Amino acid sequence: MAAEEEVPRPRQIKYQVGIPKSIIETYYQEEDQDEDQDQVDPRVVAFDDEQITIMHARRGAVAPVHLKVFPKKYILRLSDVKAADIMLLGKMMYTAHKVAQEQGLTDGYRLVINHGRFGCESQRYLKFHVIGGKQLQWPPTKR
Repeated sequence: MAAEEEVPRPRQIKYQVGIPKSIIETYYQEEDQDEDQDQVDPRVVAFDDEQITIMHARRGAVAPVHLKVFPKKYILRLSDVKAADIMLLGKMMYTAHKVAQEQGLTDGYRLVINHGRFGCESQRYLKFHVIGGKQLQWPPTKR
């Protein structure tokens, strides 16, 4: 049995790594940034590498654990994914699962992609939500 791939530990991220500054500012207030306002407090970053950043939701969290998984490559929405992006999306899903385990979501979680107006897409930047830490309901919303 092969050893499981180790997920790198969190580190501070800089705006220039690929996630637009406007996206960062949507989730994090000034007190989450250092004096140079160039880095986000590492307590909000669950994972960061050259392709993906996973952050704890600070606004609009719907569960005790609510992570947002961003590709550093700009992809508008799921319908804009190209064949060349398949490996990136697979890595996002795999890493989201590994980080969910690290966050204690061993009893389950929900992986969500909001798409389009009726899917409650609120920003024009593809991201996954990892939601857990409590018993989730189905259907997720009521009429």
